Amino acid sequence: MQKACVHLPEQKSFVAGFTIKRKWLTNRESKNLAAMVGIRTRVAFPADTMCFSLEGSKSAYLKRLRVVRASKIQ
Repeated sequence: MQKACVHLPEQKSFVAGFTIKRKWLTNRESKNLAAMVGIRTRVAFPADTMCFSLEGSKSAYLKRLRVVRASKIQ
């Protein structure tokens, strides 16, 4: 989803959060890193995009992103 940028409103910026399926629960940190690298190298984002896992310390962002209409991509 597009991120509101207060200091540079003319520059588009996006946020992409992801989760991994439960079958990958072992060795989560390396699985999350591999998923992030895969997303960053295979997806053509329209502008500057911050990509991160929505697990662990970032799980609070998952709740915030869920309330944004049409923010989920499957």
